[in-house]
Parts: sequence; structure tokens; C-alpha cells
Amino acid sequence: MRRSTRLKRFMAWGTDIMTAEASVHASCVAIGRSGVLILGPSGSGKSSLALGLMAMGAELVADDRVQLRCHGDDIWAYAPPHSAGRIEARGMGLLRSTGPLAKTPLMLAVTLGQDQQARLPQPDWFDHGGIMIPNINRQFVDHNLIAVVSMILQGRLVWDSGEIL
Repeated sequence: MRRSTRLKRFMAWGTDIMTAEASVHASCVAIGRSGVLILGPSGSGKSSLALGLMAMGAELVADDRVQLRCHGDDIWAYAPPHSAGRIEARGMGLLRSTGPLAKTPLMLAVTLGQDQQARLPQPDWFDHGGIMIPNINRQFVDHNLIAVVSMILQGRLVWDSGEIL
């Protein structure tokens, strides 16, 4: 995907990815010091993916709104104070995490609601303030996505190029 197309997509969600700080419509969880930013339109499954990863051991950072800041060569995700520790389970209401993290460095982004036809898609990137992290585009959440993201965050999977994320 061309950068201009990605820029328009994120700008449509109220995010200015060209600044060093932004508030995005997203969820974020982490395993250890490896965070994943989960982006997508309302109803695309951001909270569902976050809950699925939490069931596999991830810790909640933020749900619905995530604050991003650049620090050195990393993008850090923070929970806004008003929603720290809370996550929505659609049809069940707001839940409170017993051990949320205040912040995490991001190593991966997942963008939901994207029509993915290619069996072996080209690499995509999430860019914030000139810092880029790998981005996985998916139409919806499934068990395969939950497992792959969990294992990437744990350092148990890498892309076939040998690049460690």
C-alpha cells in the first residue's frame, strides 16, 4: 500500500501520524515489552483481538483510545487516564483489567477491516513520526490471527526473510 493511501486511511480515523504525539482509535496489549497496536473502524474487532490476546497472556495497555509518542527509535503506546484498565466486551459491557500496563513500546500493528485477498501479501508498515513498525492487514479476527500475533510478540515467530521484528 502506498504511504499516501495509508496516510489518508489513518487521517480519516482522526490520527495525525506526521506528529510525534497522537491519540488514535485503537486498542493495545503487550506481552513483556512487546506491544501490538490494533487499528480499525468501529465494530471491526479491535477489542475482540485484544481480549483474545489477553486470554493468551497479554496485558491490556488501552482500549478504544491509545496515545502514541515517539521516544528515540521507538513508538510508545499509553492509556489515556480516563480509560486506563478498561476494555469493552461487545454485548457484555465494560470490563476492568486486574493488571493493566501504563505504557509499552510497540513492535507490531494490526489493521482490521482491510480486504486481504493475497495469500502471501507484500509487507506493510505503520508509520508514526517517521518510525515504522510492521503492520498486518486483516479483514476480521480469527484464531489464526490471535495465535500468530501472540507468537510474534513472544519472539517465537519471525517473517521468513529472517528479519526479527
